[in-house]
Amino acid sequence: MISTNLDCIWEMSDESYLTVTASRPLTVRLYFSPLMCSLRAMAPEEKKLMSPAEEVIDWAVSFIEKFENPDEPLFVWHPQKTLDDGAMTFPCCELSPDVMDFHEGLYKKGLIIQFDWGAWKAGKNYLDNPELLAKAPLIDCLKLLTCHVRADRFNEGHLASVLENGHITDILRRMREIREAGEPIDI
Repeated sequence: MISTNLDCIWEMSDESYLTVTASRPLTVRLYFSPLMCSLRAMAPEEKKLMSPAEEVIDWAVSFIEKFENPDEPLFVWHPQKTLDDGAMTFPCCELSPDVMDFHEGLYKKGLIIQFDWGAWKAGKNYLDNPELLAKAPLIDCLKLLTCHVRADRFNEGHLASVLENGHITDILRRMREIREAGEPIDI
């Protein structure tokens, strides 16, 4: 619980939300993702410490090198087969361990964000006009990652395709530029 000079009490719950109770009969509940920084007073010497959001962005951009210079293929397509008993298998895309670590980590670290990704029209603009990505804000980079990961769930091989054409590494490069420029990371 944190008291502020605004005559309110900030209370952090274990359920990923913050309750703000003011002196007037008002309670506001703010939901947050694991990317948001914790609320606490910082001593001046602490200000150079990385926030959880910065650490997560650094984790994500660490995959640029792994995707550009992989030790093994990033994915392998397995064709449809007819087995000895006559049963047929579906074609499928097997992702490398590095890609699987990235995919799972995006969820675990809160980089897959909740929004109506199927209705997000700006995402198509970034695909059709790659130069727009050079100015994309961090939230759009996260939305693009979310779109690609979610699309792969419904379209086998989508993630492999955007890894192969470099779109994922382009998104990660933009995230690194934002991080290195010291732009605020407010998600």
